[in-house]
Amino acid sequence: MDIAIPSTQVSSSGTTSPYFKMDKYSRIMFVWEVAPQDAADSLSTSIGLLYEAKDASAGTSATAITGSTATVTFYTKAVEFTITPTICSAAATIDITTYDINGDANDELTFTAADGGTAGTTASDRTFSINDTAGGTGIASNIATTLAAILNNTTYGVPGLYATATSTNVTCRAVEVGETVFSVSSNDTAYLTFAVTKAMGISEINASSLTLSSGFTHVALNVINAQSAWTSAIAIRSGRRELMPVQMAGVLDTVGE
Repeated sequence: MDIAIPSTQVSSSGTTSPYFKMDKYSRIMFVWEVAPQDAADSLSTSIGLLYEAKDASAGTSATAITGSTATVTFYTKAVEFTITPTICSAAATIDITTYDINGDANDELTFTAADGGTAGTTASDRTFSINDTAGGTGIASNIATTLAAILNNTTYGVPGLYATATSTNVTCRAVEVGETVFSVSSNDTAYLTFAVTKAMGISEINASSLTLSSGFTHVALNVINAQSAWTSAIAIRSGRRELMPVQMAGVLDTVGE
């Protein structure tokens, strides 16, 4: 595993990783993570595109690899996100879908705001309270607390998600980092505000897909964000094909010959 892009701010102008030599490997996978510069930032997309080149130092004859584009659309594949509630109406909903590491979706779960103080929180109905414990006007801290509780419910909550509440919002993240991502939406975004705090993209290619016969032996990742955001990436090469010498019983042999 190698560092491809150290944590840095990347905007629509993009940034490109070093070029990694692939003549002795069968596959390379790039994993990149994007996070907003601060909580007020709103991100929309992050695009990863692979390039092939003839060397590492200058990226000679660098060419985009057809079909290698991977797009992260925020709020559809988030690693971590926050929900900031204010006074919202009864029947306001939050819809959350989980995806496994292969991108396969589980059922969408809907959580609905309800009146009635803490009594408005009913696990089996997936409802959360919009009123304070005295039954008065809804307050953010109580909404956040009751919402986090239902999201974490072992039976009716979101599988693979762990929610923590503060006096102002709910932070949602995967229980097992790297195994689950989430999509989130609402019918009342004026009073239920979402912010993606982390998102992740993956782009990979087999060495056999490179133009090796023309000397294209190196691969790099280019990342472009719709808005400026902190970005980092790693590169994982696998299937090393180099011949390995083996010493056995005083006889030098070479695996693969």
